[in-house]
Amino acid sequence: MSKIVAATNSMIANSDKISTVINRDSYWFFLYNKKYAWCIENLDHEGTNSSILYFLKAEGNFYVNDENMFERLSRQDVRLLVKQGEAIEYNSNEIGTEEALQAFRLLFTIVKERGFGIDNVLDDIKI
Repeated sequence: MSKIVAATNSMIANSDKISTVINRDSYWFFLYNKKYAWCIENLDHEGTNSSILYFLKAEGNFYVNDENMFERLSRQDVRLLVKQGEAIEYNSNEIGTEEALQAFRLLFTIVKERGFGIDNVLDDIKI
């Protein structure tokens, strides 16, 4: 298993550490453990579904110092950040395993639910 799939599975298992979700178009930015900036998008192209997970540097750092820094980061063009070496992208199709595809999809769902606040509703219903 690749390290990014293992890290994604860890984020899923510890989803309570996902915070500060910001949606910009099809991109869902989030903090993990209140310091690591990530972004995820789900793509459906000609019937092929994939997800892309981005790890983002914040002003040259591997961690975010505060939520204002993260807010500024979330306004950036993710593709440009990748080209500038300020982000790395992990495409579930390029990783090429079913485990990567499923893990990225589940993480996308968790982040989106957190962004909408529906995770609280679902927790309330589950109790």
